[in-house]
Amino acid sequence: MNDSLSAVSRNNRSSLEPSVGINMEFEQVLAVVDEAIKPGYLNHVQELVLQKSWEGRTYSEIAADTSYDSEYIKGVGCDLWKLLSDAFSERVTKNNLRQFLRRRVASHKPNGMGTTSAPSKGEISVNPRQNWGDAPDVSSFEGRSEELTQLHQWINGDRCRLVTILGMVGIGKTTLAVKFAEQVQDQFEFVIWRSLRNAPSIEETLTEIISFLSDQQVTELPTLLDSKILLLLDYLGKHRCLLLLDDLQSVLHSGNFEAHYRPGYEGYGQLLRSLINARHQSFLILTSREKPRGLTSNRGNKARSLKLGALKKPELRDLLEDQTLFSDSDEHWQVLFERYAGNPQLLRIATTAVQEFYHGNIAHFLNQKRFVFDEVRTLLDQQFNQLPTLEKEITYWLAINREPVPIEKLTENLVQPVPEAKLRKAVFSLEQKSLIEGYDYGYTLQLLFMEYLTYKLVEKICEENVNGQGNLWNGHARCTHCGLGFKPDDFVEIHYKNGDPSDSRRKNLALLHYHCYKWYEQA
Repeated sequence: MNDSLSAVSRNNRSSLEPSVGINMEFEQVLAVVDEAIKPGYLNHVQELVLQKSWEGRTYSEIAADTSYDSEYIKGVGCDLWKLLSDAFSERVTKNNLRQFLRRRVASHKPNGMGTTSAPSKGEISVNPRQNWGDAPDVSSFEGRSEELTQLHQWINGDRCRLVTILGMVGIGKTTLAVKFAEQVQDQFEFVIWRSLRNAPSIEETLTEIISFLSDQQVTELPTLLDSKILLLLDYLGKHRCLLLLDDLQSVLHSGNFEAHYRPGYEGYGQLLRSLINARHQSFLILTSREKPRGLTSNRGNKARSLKLGALKKPELRDLLEDQTLFSDSDEHWQVLFERYAGNPQLLRIATTAVQEFYHGNIAHFLNQKRFVFDEVRTLLDQQFNQLPTLEKEITYWLAINREPVPIEKLTENLVQPVPEAKLRKAVFSLEQKSLIEGYDYGYTLQLLFMEYLTYKLVEKICEENVNGQGNLWNGHARCTHCGLGFKPDDFVEIHYKNGDPSDSRRKNLALLHYHCYKWYEQA
């Protein structure tokens, strides 16, 4: 924060306020803020960001109305929300600011000034106790209006008890869950967020949740898991609670269509089944890259799942508005979005690289033809490494074939024979995980994942050559033209010996270095 900016006195605030009505209301907000921290603590820019955010202005709009840079304004805002969160012991963000401060103003004025209207159906007029753990800040959240509407319908209209938000790594499951939770937090007496990223035991998770809901009064829990779950259900029945469990895939073993629980983590399945079938007035949101087993059929249709796809292009442009990027053609943006499959996190990584290494020039970045670099690869590794062996082998052969492949031809390529029913189930599972795309004439990999798998393929071939295994390529793999082996960072192309790309049998395939492949093309 810029300490050189002096605090603005209460007498000089009129320059920040657009109207008498808003002036009076904002003065009440400042009174609440002053009580939480201390009068005069906020500097001029902080008060400016607070007021303009209170009025619903975006960071870009605030910057446009002032002489400040939008990145600086955004940084001031992030520091301000953290300051307020610490002062009030409650999560404050740009998105929930008005809702939060109105509630605080209403409770701060005993004579009735600043009171809000009676809560609408589905809301309760209580101050929720919240524990957001390490939930991310979603102040720059964009889009997903249809998904948010669907979630609101399920919780308020259909009275569901559990929703699982599904999607590939980086697609925005966590940010959507946080955004939705912020929108509905006033409907609940308790809000608690827990990450399962480090695979905590079910006992540890239940202990944390029950301890929070009991206001630390319950220190010794029953020994049996059944009794712990019953105790939690008792709290969820007496109080309306919003529970969020992030990264459920950390306690799952990847499987075809539905994932099984890892050994020792089966208690999570028991917990979820209990939350679906028991009577209570609370709501659970899960995020996961894979659908956990046992939620497909449930009594009274009280569990739903929402699969996230690509973010829409206008929403992606809005999300990246803080990036200094430029292009002479909308076509460059289109290619960039398609290359990263409309995945917000992957695009963030890519556009950061465009800024740092290509001076913001999208065309120069696209010309280098390599889109999988370290950070992107690390992210995709998280998804790929969890796949079952059969699904990994399928993706390898789809990377080799490049063009869409019917299931019948895919069967011919696999090292070990696989019943067609099992193969179809594995292909369907990959499609559900958004890793492959299905067409009337076959299946293929999403473009970025194809490039990623090509690198993995070369690595695996090099590893098999060293170990003398040859499981994937059925022998030691060397370049057919020059006879040299492959290094992990080589560009590799597939050569069809009989010139027919539709003939993807192993005996018709040869691996070539990229420069050798170009020689074949010109010969």
